[in-house]
Amino acid sequence: YSPQSQERDTALLGDLPCVYLGSNHGPSCSYVEVDNDLGAFEASPYLCRLGHRPIVFLGGRTGSRTLEQRLAGYRRSMLMNGLTPYEFVAPESVQKLRSWCYEQAEELFRGGCIPDAVIAYSDAIAMQVLAAAEKHGLRAPEDFSIVGFDDISISMLPQIHLTSISQQKSRTGRMAVERLVAQIKDGIGQTADIVQPELMIRSSCRKK
Repeated sequence: YSPQSQERDTALLGDLPCVYLGSNHGPSCSYVEVDNDLGAFEASPYLCRLGHRPIVFLGGRTGSRTLEQRLAGYRRSMLMNGLTPYEFVAPESVQKLRSWCYEQAEELFRGGCIPDAVIAYSDAIAMQVLAAAEKHGLRAPEDFSIVGFDDISISMLPQIHLTSISQQKSRTGRMAVERLVAQIKDGIGQTADIVQPELMIRSSCRKK
């Protein structure tokens, strides 16, 4: 899903009121999105405080605005902490992103160069990293720490208990509905809302 999707949607929606959720939108629409840059930025210092180096970023597909924002935050934080960014990002041509990420993680673990910590592009990608690690007899947080992004419900399961950056979905969803209702009832123009993310600390990370 990319900003160009909005251009396609416009032909279908016409003048109907619309509010986009997320980052992959064009500049002319109303939207509510989480601050992806800040979320990724905050994950690195947390891992640094735990004593982790190197910290790898894994996942996402080139061409995604969400990925661009999360990578920007990761890079900025790494450089501020005097660390080298290590990124594994799928080319735009990749169709099965989760499979690609699993293969990259498996290659990483197979090579024996286990990173201290991984920041996954999303919780779904974090699950692929954990599955690849398990295949090679590795577990989090015993062998490495991992942080996801999105804070999906499965991340809270006791078997996983994944530390994750929350997109505040309830808040963003409620705000989007409020903006849409205001468009319909009051005829307000374009709105742009950025929601602050929250680091949800669970047990997939530990002090080195």
